[in-house]
Amino acid sequence: MDRGVPALGRAVENVSEHQYYEFAAIDRPLTAREQSELRSLSTRAEQREQDRIRQEQSATAAGQRHLDTLAVDQMAAWQRVDDLTATKRPYGYDTAVQLLVDLRDIAERGDAATFQQRLTDYRPVHARATSLLERLELVDLDV
Repeated sequence: MDRGVPALGRAVENVSEHQYYEFAAIDRPLTAREQSELRSLSTRAEQREQDRIRQEQSATAAGQRHLDTLAVDQMAAWQRVDDLTATKRPYGYDTAVQLLVDLRDIAERGDAATFQQRLTDYRPVHARATSLLERLELVDLDV
């Protein structure tokens, strides 16, 4: 990776852009154009980090809203788990397990014992559905 600027006789292949410019600054003063380029790189990196943080916060908020909505009618959610499991199809199992994970997350806000009891009652009913049980174990919903 030749950056076009000598780096005091050292290879610049394994250095970050910031380190590269530090070497260039030691070798010779940066031109106004190079200084401007450096500032734009720094600004873009800061902007990307701010965007990433914003997206992360948005996703977290959306997840919390989803759980809040689901928490309003947990009985319907459990019925949906039963309906999805009854399909005996991989997609139904995947969706049921995701719903169970959401119900567990809701339970962790308050009544985890009730969730654990429901899950304990759920497993024997579906003991022959090995694919479902494997999915439950993958997300730490085994009892």
